[in-house]
Amino acid sequence: MIIFPQAEQRFNPYPFYMNMRNLHPIEYDDKSSAWGVFRYKDIQDILNDYENFSSDLQKWQYPDQQEIQRNLITSDPPLHKQLYNQISSSFNSNIISELEYRIKEIAKEILDHVIEYGHMDLVTDLAYPLPLRVIAELLGIPPEDHNLHDKWVNRLVREVGGTVINPIFKGHHIEKKKDHMSVL
Repeated sequence: MIIFPQAEQRFNPYPFYMNMRNLHPIEYDDKSSAWGVFRYKDIQDILNDYENFSSDLQKWQYPDQQEIQRNLITSDPPLHKQLYNQISSSFNSNIISELEYRIKEIAKEILDHVIEYGHMDLVTDLAYPLPLRVIAELLGIPPEDHNLHDKWVNRLVREVGGTVINPIFKGHHIEKKKDHMSVL
């Protein structure tokens, strides 16, 4: 069963989703090795059932590995709540409104660069790089190291959904002045 809309349905995927909700509310897709859950109540039940649907990769995918670094995406309560509380104060509405002008500037810089090509993919060319650039600036990473930051983030996302942080940096020799992530 295909759980993602086909290319021709991308501009209007709603009939596809309605069909899935009505006829195939929970379905496994062999091609993508993923489950599709299409009803709100089912999604809520899954998100609140940490025993059977854990976000902690240590529990279900890597039980033998000792050094998996847990983060917001790969942790369950109560750790998830603790991590969330630690960073949420950095993203309150006042701070975000102070960042609004700079975020717009960064978006304009990205779009100016894309204009040279005459076309763009919204996700690849804007939605993905924009938060990376904003986060790099929030972390104080100098502009000349943004590409390095992007490579690290891409590698972390590729590596087990961003959870194997310690092993990557233990074997990674970087000049101290370039090692922005170790201070975190």
